[in-house]
Amino acid sequence: MSVIVDAIKRISVIAEQRNWPNIPGEFLYTCEPYPPCKRVIPEDLSEEQLELVDNYCNSKPKLTLSEIEELAAPYRFSLPQEIYDLYQIGNGCLPIGDAKNKNWDSVYNYCYFPSMANPLWTLADAMSAYRSLLLEFNPELLPLCSYGEDKTLYMLGSKKFQETVPLIWIYDHSISDDIASMEVLWPSLTNMMLAYAERSESLCDGSLTENKEKIIYQKYSSGNELGWYEFSIVR
Repeated sequence: MSVIVDAIKRISVIAEQRNWPNIPGEFLYTCEPYPPCKRVIPEDLSEEQLELVDNYCNSKPKLTLSEIEELAAPYRFSLPQEIYDLYQIGNGCLPIGDAKNKNWDSVYNYCYFPSMANPLWTLADAMSAYRSLLLEFNPELLPLCSYGEDKTLYMLGSKKFQETVPLIWIYDHSISDDIASMEVLWPSLTNMMLAYAERSESLCDGSLTENKEKIIYQKYSSGNELGWYEFSIVR
């Protein structure tokens, strides 16, 4: 098992233990006058709610290796192994729990991560943004998720296949800037997932303090203080 797969599994276990809302539960929360944000099952929903969920959740919650390769074909650089591992587990989301007998083709068994406000992007959405915004300016970059109101987290591609690659945090108006001037937020996606895994476990066992949270962030990140603020406000 690769390190990122282990980190994702740890987060998924906490998601089940803490009863994180699934994708439909978080989505319906934004659609008044539906119930508060919570984990829901299809049997609990009205026909109207089911239709809303079906219309909204039109992407596959996980991808096969061939689907990843097909979607990422326009990307001019090599995807790292950690990206292949992530999208085969969750396509813009993470599983809730790790039971083998769950239906892992159902969005009811997945949650947004790190949060509904700033979730991981589906690979289709990431590639759409890449084709429309980055091919001309910085084709090495591939967006992974929003990070605050006006910032996006990008992976920095490599010409050679790598296990991991750095993640860069960029203000939306600066995507055409010289990459050399951009600051690395996480040394890798794996580091980011390890940080969230350790934070989630500490939150679950009641040992998380502001000081411990900072230590976790500094342990895995590149030390950006603004990045620490975004890390500290999720879940």
